[in-house]
Amino acid sequence: MGEVRVHGIKYYTEGNFLYLPDLGIKSISQIKGLGTIKELELLDLSDNKLSACNFPKPFIRNNKLTITELYLSNNRLQEFGNITDLSRLKELDLMNNRITDTAPLKSLSRLTILNLNGNPLTELDGLLHLDELNLLFLKDTPIDLAPYLDTIEYDPQTGIIEEVQIFLDLYNYRTNVL
Repeated sequence: MGEVRVHGIKYYTEGNFLYLPDLGIKSISQIKGLGTIKELELLDLSDNKLSACNFPKPFIRNNKLTITELYLSNNRLQEFGNITDLSRLKELDLMNNRITDTAPLKSLSRLTILNLNGNPLTELDGLLHLDELNLLFLKDTPIDLAPYLDTIEYDPQTGIIEEVQIFLDLYNYRTNVL
């Protein structure tokens, strides 16, 4: 069990999971007070006012080898900050933020699920070498999926692309070769 202080109030984590929205915390604009938490596997900072994700250095040091799921949906993120230092991330939810550039994500080689629904993306080049990626969400983004729909399985309701590697190969070919 770890503890975190948000706006001067002390909260305790349950096991290796911390869900701030479940605690009614929905107004933070900076990440502070997480430095004492160790061996966290899941962190949910959804529904806040974060514009960048700059975790305290002690948090990165204590959790970079354990945290596998990070939920940051419905924030104001424009930059990834030091998210990319969390090298064991397998699931990353960035739905409904302000992300345009995926290049910093290229170092997250263990990602299997990535939600980018509702972001003003301008490119997907940062995803081209994420060989473990199995599910990619791209609903409500400027990325034109029409050229790929006869080749990939895409659910327009959820934005899920299941044949991610095929899609990324085609995307790379269409944007860099043609």
